Amino acid sequence: MGFFELLEKLREKPENFRKKIAFAAVFIITAVIFFFWLAAFDFRFQSSSEEIKQIEKPAAVIKESILNFYGIIKENIGRFK
Repeated sequence: MGFFELLEKLREKPENFRKKIAFAAVFIITAVIFFFWLAAFDFRFQSSSEEIKQIEKPAAVIKESILNFYGIIKENIGRFK
């Protein structure tokens, strides 16, 4: 039985039955698209979490900047003495 034959048989059915079939088909197609999107999102999220682990933490960057600034100030004050 081909696709067009199936459509012809479906056209012979009552309108209420056709609406149920249309709703089920749309629901299934939407669910498939959603699951593919979810799988792709999960993959992207895992790769970005690995990248985040490589990025330095903001507190560590601020601490390092303050220590560098303190060292530069101390060095420059030593030059003026």
